[in-house]
Amino acid sequence: MKRPLTLRQKKILAMYRTPVVSFADQECADRIGSTSPSRDTTRPVWPKSKLLRHGPELPLAERIRRYQHNIRAIRASGCKVPSVMPDTLDKQAIAAWFAASAETSRRLRALIRQLAALDRGESDR
Repeated sequence: MKRPLTLRQKKILAMYRTPVVSFADQECADRIGSTSPSRDTTRPVWPKSKLLRHGPELPLAERIRRYQHNIRAIRASGCKVPSVMPDTLDKQAIAAWFAASAETSRRLRALIRQLAALDRGESDR
């Protein structure tokens, strides 16, 4: 029988858990990538071709502008914004989300380096 996780183990798992995209509107999730017009015009179509990339290689102001564009495009298509993304056009909230995402990525990279060092028999400490 499996032992339940301790509180410390749960906190560690929560700290390093990668977010999973959870679509609030399953119909839109089912239709991602669909470019053909739907026979049923009442169903929303995910606006894949209208979404812009907003990666860390861009300046923050441009990332925020593109993110706002994406939120507007998703709303205009009739789909709901995925729950892992803040459904806001507020620049400060978007910048905070980018910062939190960058910090999560940094922590995951550090954890992967530590695990790789353990696998090789090395230790940073």
